[in-house]
Amino acid sequence: MSSSDDELDRAMAASSPISTPIRLSNQLGKRTRQELPSGSDDDEEEDQLSSAAGAPTLSSSVALATRTLKQFTGRITKKLKLRPEQVADLDKLIVCSSIERDIMVYAKLNALENQLQKVVTAQPEFKVSDHLDARIKKDRFDLPPNVERNPADWAKVMSHITYHQTQVRSNWKKGLRTSMDAKDPADHTDIFTLATSLTEGQCQVTVEFCAHLSVMRKVYTSDSDYWTKVDQKLRDIRALAEKKAAEAAGDGPVDPKEVQKRINKAMHHYLEKDRKKHGSEVEEIEEQPQDDYQQEIDDSIAAFGIN
Repeated sequence: MSSSDDELDRAMAASSPISTPIRLSNQLGKRTRQELPSGSDDDEEEDQLSSAAGAPTLSSSVALATRTLKQFTGRITKKLKLRPEQVADLDKLIVCSSIERDIMVYAKLNALENQLQKVVTAQPEFKVSDHLDARIKKDRFDLPPNVERNPADWAKVMSHITYHQTQVRSNWKKGLRTSMDAKDPADHTDIFTLATSLTEGQCQVTVEFCAHLSVMRKVYTSDSDYWTKVDQKLRDIRALAEKKAAEAAGDGPVDPKEVQKRINKAMHHYLEKDRKKHGSEVEEIEEQPQDDYQQEIDDSIAAFGIN
């Protein structure tokens, strides 16, 4: 608590004699009715002035306000193009008491809720269309709005996505195995041709992609835990890079760029070994620009530290 707060706290806690309350600013310079001497002629004079000026009565004020509201209602209903029965309801609302108005509004809300429930109930069962299924295959989404808020519909979409992702992983694993079917390593599929066949033209074949693919071929196994081993290999590469970067930094902070540089060197190492071991090493991998979608995937992989 600051010194000013302490002073304020002490001031509030301090005992003080009872005094008259502070008068509000709008009371200053005015005398209340009680202050006027009894039998004053001021009240009579004010009443006479009011009568002489023809002050509006309460009933005339209410009538004027009602006419103003009806004029306003007429403009609004015309602008919103309400139906005649809706205009009649608004006219009734103007002259209703507050409790009657609340009841009418609440009843209208209930009627609206009933209509919405009919619309939702009448909707056909959601099904994954052939077009959406084709989009899922390409990892390009064109989903209906708010489909994820319906658990049953969202489960169907996730089921199709899981199915197609499983098919992609299965096709890639088969492609990796087929690329090494020949007994002579020189007859194996080279890394560039393998990458081109697996992507099926859906993304650019880059050096980075070929390097990732070389790691997949390095740890290939027919076991069911193959993809788990791929993930573990990538984690091991990153862990080693972080360890070496920390050793180089000594007592100082580890530079993330230094970690990434060592990861890049490791991936280049696996790519060069793959090119020497599989195929004739005559292909040249040219650096090609990635499209935005492919770049987002690579950035996401890098952000999660699994490349």
